[in-house]
Amino acid sequence: MLRAGGSYNGRDPVSRPSPLLPPVARLALLVGGSLLALGTVHPESLLVVATLASIAAALGRRSATSLALPYGVLVGLSLVSCLQAIPLPFGVLERLSPHAAEIWRHAFDLLGATTAFASISLDPGASLLEALKWLTYANVFAIAASIARHRGAIPAGAILFGTAILAALITLGHGLVGARTVYGIYQPGFDVLPWQTGPL
Repeated sequence: MLRAGGSYNGRDPVSRPSPLLPPVARLALLVGGSLLALGTVHPESLLVVATLASIAAALGRRSATSLALPYGVLVGLSLVSCLQAIPLPFGVLERLSPHAAEIWRHAFDLLGATTAFASISLDPGASLLEALKWLTYANVFAIAASIARHRGAIPAGAILFGTAILAALITLGHGLVGARTVYGIYQPGFDVLPWQTGPL
């Protein structure tokens, strides 16, 4: 708070620097790192990126009230994906999604087994991964919004633009050497044409 004479009365918690990496560096490492980790192609890389995003968001400052709605929408989408993966009694599932109940019933018939529970999602594991992605998007949004609130939109925008340029350069590099694998490690599960091999 400012006194009448213009001097500070105590410390302003909003302007106090973080004892760890500044938010801009956290966002740059997170976005750039996720690009180098092939985004969310593999569950293992998604777990690493999601964990880092959660930690970085927790170290950041609380979002402004005006940003609560978009953040809440992203978290809500994560929650919806989680709910779709919860096993439900067949009677409940038949009311909520008769189509999913029918598919699950026949799936267990083929195995010669029965079950009293099944989820709305036909691939609960994939639904949980999607939930983790939505939560990661929410955390990245919170970090970027915090940066924009305190330093303007240019730093966060520059990170996103720079990451896109980096992805393009990596893809061009793969094309110049005629690579069919990404970073010489990951083999895409589909046919790739020349100049289309890259982290995205």
